[in-house]
Amino acid sequence: MDEIKLDHVGIAVKNLPEAIELFKDKLGGYCLYESVVESQKIKSARIAIGQAQFELMEPASQDSVVGKFIASRGGGVHHLSLQVPDLDKAIEGYREKGLEVGKIISGENYRVAFLHPRSTLGILVELLERT
Repeated sequence: MDEIKLDHVGIAVKNLPEAIELFKDKLGGYCLYESVVESQKIKSARIAIGQAQFELMEPASQDSVVGKFIASRGGGVHHLSLQVPDLDKAIEGYREKGLEVGKIISGENYRVAFLHPRSTLGILVELLERT
């Protein structure tokens, strides 16, 4: 399979400004950007600490995936995002290995698909292709 790298760790939070403060002021990171992802009903911030990046996600709606995650688990690590050079090829390869892949979601400059936790020892893995 082509080169794959860890893009970011997604973290579900109840209060985005408070989480940004923790990651910036107390952990020494900096905020790359903040955004609202309407399709996923979340408010998001990308934080960098050294070479690592984190996506902090606050639900904009309690019926969002992140809202349901927080309701059942109280927040914390939500997913690992792996950047792949060719999403279609990666999906094909993972399916051949018996992993369950969800639908493709397209954004302004990216495409993603998720490996279902049933097939990855309970870990939600995002496959990310930057376009």
